[in-house]
Amino acid sequence: MEFTKEQLSELICKHTEKENGLQDLMEIMLESLMVSERREYLVSIR
Repeated sequence: MEFTKEQLSELICKHTEKENGLQDLMEIMLESLMVSERREYLVSIR
């Protein structure tokens, strides 16, 4: 599923209003970055 920048911004704003919302978003972003790094690394060693 792909979102526009405006849709992402709206989702982020709504999520940060929740208790621990900012912490949850940071965890999601860091996990996504780590998955992307692993995927790129695995592709590069083939």
